[in-house]
Amino acid sequence: ASHLYGSTVALDPIGAWLLQGASVYDPAAGALVIKGRADRLLRPGFTVFAEAARGESFAGRGARWRAGVEVGNPRLTASLSYLSLDAGFPALGNAGLFAGRRGPLLQLSYRPSPVWA
Repeated sequence: ASHLYGSTVALDPIGAWLLQGASVYDPAAGALVIKGRADRLLRPGFTVFAEAARGESFAGRGARWRAGVEVGNPRLTASLSYLSLDAGFPALGNAGLFAGRRGPLLQLSYRPSPVWA
């Protein structure tokens, strides 16, 4: 069995921007990922965002960045973004599906309650 440990910090809004930082650690793979994200709400239900991350593991190290738009409500959202992911970026969870990927990415997210995503 594999376990992931992580933490996220959301800063107070700076004007119209929301900033977050996160870290994820996978002891089985020796992988550590540090991520930053900035969101700007343009109008209710419509947000633009940018993310950057750096990760390293026993298998290698790499970077990732992503930028796009997110549309929806607090329970159901869809995002369309451009993803750039180095082949050496650690595979955490299903992130292995995107190893070495560059290009458009469509994601759907469902959050049944504020606690779960």
